[in-house]
Amino acid sequence: MTNNQFNCKYKLYETYLSDTEINKLINQKKKHFSNFMIKEFPEVLIKCDKQKDWFCLSEKFLKNNKKDFLLSISLLERIGMLITEYEEEIEAIKNRKFLIKFNTKNKKFN
Repeated sequence: MTNNQFNCKYKLYETYLSDTEINKLINQKKKHFSNFMIKEFPEVLIKCDKQKDWFCLSEKFLKNNKKDFLLSISLLERIGMLITEYEEEIEAIKNRKFLIKFNTKNKKFN
Protein backbone atom coordinates (compact mmCIF):
# COMPACT_ATOMS: atom_id res chain seq x y z
CA MET A 1 0.00 0.00 0.00
CA THR A 2 1.39 3.42 -0.85
CA ASN A 3 0.31 6.82 0.34
CA ASN A 4 1.13 9.80 -1.87
CA GLN A 5 -0.84 12.32 0.21
CA PHE A 6 2.34 14.16 1.23
CA ASN A 7 4.35 13.39 -1.92
CA CYS A 8 6.22 10.70 0.00
CA LYS A 9 6.20 7.00 -0.61
CA TYR A 10 4.91 5.06 2.35
CA LYS A 11 4.54 1.34 2.52
CA LEU A 12 2.58 -0.70 5.02
CA TYR A 13 4.71 -3.30 6.74
CA GLU A 14 3.74 -5.92 9.28
CA THR A 15 6.01 -6.42 12.26
CA TYR A 16 6.95 -9.48 14.18
CA LEU A 17 7.39 -7.89 17.60
CA SER A 18 6.50 -9.63 20.84
CA ASP A 19 3.63 -8.40 23.00
CA THR A 20 6.18 -6.95 25.43
CA GLU A 21 7.87 -4.99 22.63
CA ILE A 22 4.50 -3.78 21.35
CA ASN A 23 3.49 -2.60 24.84
CA LYS A 24 6.84 -0.84 25.27
CA LEU A 25 6.38 0.90 21.91
CA ILE A 26 2.83 1.95 22.85
CA ASN A 27 4.03 3.36 26.18
CA GLN A 28 6.78 5.32 24.41
CA LYS A 29 4.26 6.71 21.91
CA LYS A 30 1.89 7.64 24.73
CA LYS A 31 4.61 9.51 26.62
CA HIS A 32 5.80 11.28 23.47
CA PHE A 33 2.24 12.20 22.45
CA SER A 34 1.39 13.51 25.92
CA ASN A 35 4.52 15.68 26.05
CA PHE A 36 3.85 16.94 22.52
CA MET A 37 0.27 17.89 23.38
CA ILE A 38 1.29 19.76 26.54
CA LYS A 39 3.93 21.70 24.58
CA GLU A 40 1.50 22.50 21.74
CA PHE A 41 -1.36 23.57 24.02
CA PRO A 42 0.32 24.94 27.19
CA GLU A 43 -2.63 27.17 28.11
CA VAL A 44 -5.10 24.30 27.76
CA LEU A 45 -3.37 21.08 28.87
CA ILE A 46 -1.31 20.09 31.91
CA LYS A 47 0.17 16.82 33.19
CA CYS A 48 -2.37 14.83 35.17
CA ASP A 49 -1.69 14.25 38.85
CA LYS A 50 -3.43 10.88 38.92
CA GLN A 51 -2.14 9.53 35.61
CA LYS A 52 1.42 10.82 35.24
CA ASP A 53 1.87 9.74 31.61
CA TRP A 54 -1.16 11.59 30.25
CA PHE A 55 -2.59 15.12 30.18
CA CYS A 56 -5.67 16.87 31.57
CA LEU A 57 -7.49 20.11 30.89
CA SER A 58 -6.12 23.00 32.91
CA GLU A 59 -8.45 24.46 35.54
CA LYS A 60 -7.30 27.90 34.42
CA PHE A 61 -8.49 27.14 30.89
CA LEU A 62 -11.83 25.85 32.14
CA LYS A 63 -12.40 29.00 34.20
CA ASN A 64 -11.34 31.40 31.44
CA ASN A 65 -13.04 29.71 28.48
CA LYS A 66 -16.10 31.95 28.84
CA LYS A 67 -14.08 34.91 27.55
CA ASP A 68 -13.53 33.46 24.10
CA PHE A 69 -15.95 30.57 23.75
CA LEU A 70 -15.41 29.98 19.99
CA LEU A 71 -11.63 29.82 20.39
CA SER A 72 -12.08 27.34 23.22
CA ILE A 73 -14.34 25.16 21.07
CA SER A 74 -11.88 25.19 18.15
CA LEU A 75 -8.95 24.32 20.45
CA LEU A 76 -10.86 21.41 21.97
CA GLU A 77 -11.89 20.17 18.50
CA ARG A 78 -8.25 20.26 17.37
CA ILE A 79 -7.16 18.40 20.51
CA GLY A 80 -9.91 15.84 19.88
CA MET A 81 -8.74 15.30 16.29
CA LEU A 82 -5.14 14.77 17.43
CA ILE A 83 -6.28 12.28 20.07
CA THR A 84 -8.27 10.40 17.40
CA GLU A 85 -5.18 10.24 15.16
CA TYR A 86 -3.13 9.00 18.12
CA GLU A 87 -5.71 6.29 18.91
CA GLU A 88 -5.68 5.14 15.27
CA GLU A 89 -1.89 4.93 15.34
CA ILE A 90 -1.99 2.90 18.57
CA GLU A 91 -4.59 0.57 17.05
CA ALA A 92 -2.30 0.05 14.04
CA ILE A 93 0.58 -0.78 16.38
CA LYS A 94 -1.62 -3.28 18.23
CA ASN A 95 -2.45 -4.85 14.87
CA ARG A 96 1.29 -4.90 14.13
CA LYS A 97 1.06 -2.60 11.13
CA PHE A 98 3.20 0.51 10.67
CA LEU A 99 3.54 3.16 8.00
CA ILE A 100 7.23 3.41 7.22
CA LYS A 101 8.76 6.03 4.96
CA PHE A 102 10.97 4.43 2.33
CA ASN A 103 13.51 6.59 0.50
CA THR A 104 13.37 5.32 -3.08
CA LYS A 105 16.60 7.09 -4.10
CA ASN A 106 18.79 5.56 -1.42
CA LYS A 107 16.70 2.43 -0.97
CA LYS A 108 16.73 3.07 2.79
CA PHE A 109 14.12 3.33 5.49
CA ASN A 110 13.81 6.71 7.21
